[in-house]
Amino acid sequence: MRLTRTTLLALGLVLTPIAFAKPPAPREAELRAISLAPADGGLAGRAVRATMKVTGTVTANRPQAPAVTIVGAAGDQWLPTLWRAVFVAAEATGTSPLESTFSLQVDEPIDGPSAGLLTASTLVALLRNKQPLPHTSMTGGLNPDGSVGPVDDVLVRLRAAAAAGITRFGFPAGSRQQRDSAGTVVDLLTEGQRLGVTTKELTSLDEAYLFLTGEVLPRPAPAKDSDMELWPAELAAVAKSSALVRSQFEAERGQYEKSLDGGTVASVRQRLDRVAKQATDFEQGGDTVRALVVWSAALGMVRVGAELRALEAADAGVLLDLVQQRETAFNRERLEFRREIEVRFPHTTRANDLYAMDLLESIAPEHVEPAPGARVDRLVSLPPGDSATAMRLARQFLEALTQSRERVQNGRRFFELYISLPTVKEAPAIDTERLAAWYVAASAASYASLEARLTPDMKRDATAAELAAAGELLRAERDPRARLVMAARQNVYSASLSNTYSALGGSVDGSGAFTVRNARALSTQLELARLRTLQSCGRAKRDAKMIPLAARLRFLNARAAREGTDRQKTESLADLWIGSWWCELAAGQTK
Repeated sequence: MRLTRTTLLALGLVLTPIAFAKPPAPREAELRAISLAPADGGLAGRAVRATMKVTGTVTANRPQAPAVTIVGAAGDQWLPTLWRAVFVAAEATGTSPLESTFSLQVDEPIDGPSAGLLTASTLVALLRNKQPLPHTSMTGGLNPDGSVGPVDDVLVRLRAAAAAGITRFGFPAGSRQQRDSAGTVVDLLTEGQRLGVTTKELTSLDEAYLFLTGEVLPRPAPAKDSDMELWPAELAAVAKSSALVRSQFEAERGQYEKSLDGGTVASVRQRLDRVAKQATDFEQGGDTVRALVVWSAALGMVRVGAELRALEAADAGVLLDLVQQRETAFNRERLEFRREIEVRFPHTTRANDLYAMDLLESIAPEHVEPAPGARVDRLVSLPPGDSATAMRLARQFLEALTQSRERVQNGRRFFELYISLPTVKEAPAIDTERLAAWYVAASAASYASLEARLTPDMKRDATAAELAAAGELLRAERDPRARLVMAARQNVYSASLSNTYSALGGSVDGSGAFTVRNARALSTQLELARLRTLQSCGRAKRDAKMIPLAARLRFLNARAAREGTDRQKTESLADLWIGSWWCELAAGQTK
């Protein structure tokens, strides 16, 4: 085709604005966070000014690397707080964090997570091209699902805000009654009136945004509790898998008990009876998912026990050969399963991504697996005459390998479940590679901040050990979907560990029993997390036309544990936070 002068002129008029387009101007807002510091044997508060900036939102200007930065004198707890605020604000506005850069300028020293709610609601305002109302601030932690976490010394913060000229101040629900330095109970609403400050209890990001801007944050209708139940096809698949595992347990249990001597068979039988009854109770109560989980655990107990029993009479040479055989088999099975996941759920649609990530999460090791051959090398390197150490280590290695292989088998059960489900409507793929990079960066910041503040109680928690291994696991992982789901979990569990032992007052006594001091705050957080999960899943139902099974399973698990122990309740809280994340991911705002 011949281009005329007129055609070229027209093309020039079209292309010139594109070629010389300026990057979008940053949107910014000032926020005033309330900081506390020791003073005269007590605490003093002050309002610290910070400037939040958001740049971007057009595809051509997408940052290629994670772009969340803090400039200035903020302490190391502010960076993970900002990361969390970015994810929560993006979810609340239906935007992608990948489209923008986020920066916070802080000119005065300040630290702590108490500005999380203020930071997130300010980000929401900027993403919606709104400005905060003047003389307005708030305090409150920010949970991974956008619900409000409690903070200490709200009365001191309120008085500091009033002294700084702030006339509108929000605080976490449940904190209204505070004690002053003399031990007198002070009502924050009454104290606010005395100080000339309008005060407001806040439970969620939605309420915080309304208080900050005077504008309602649009949200889809939340899912109903009935929406979270399993589909008939899912129930049938779970029931079939549960029945199969139960039959395997009953058959292998008999053989295992026959191998035991009279001194141990009674205690082993009692433990297995207790677990089997728990699984049967779940079955009779219609909770087939939890029945499957417990039957799988029971089968694992039998197989590990049988494995160790069979090794009792083995010599060091036999044990070395067995470790080598089992380790080779485990590495082969794990690789084969991951290849099957990729073949069955290629990285082409959001539905496939969700299925694959759920399966990859289910088989993610809770600790760093040694490199292939490392266990055998460790045994071979022992002095020739140290057979006692060799046999002790070999038995430990074989027990760990048996447990790891059982995790892979459990993942396969859910793999078969997904294959049996009706086809989910095709949807665009998630940008897992770039999104994983953002979550990995957030995870690193969260753990770095947490690690410096681990208390003895926190270090005794199994979650701490898993978090310590997270960095190495992520460095070794190459699949972006696995990296995404692993890093998202680490963010949630970092927040959960900190929340459990600080805001909730968790502790572990000498016998290992776990309790929380602030039971009321735990109940409040559970209810807020339940409502937030339904809200997130309502968005997934609207936008993705599905609520991921991973989210529904976690919701159902949390609902079943609401009358359980303190440990079960805190684990349920983390389950709800992760369930909310699954629904937001399904909704596709992060594509």
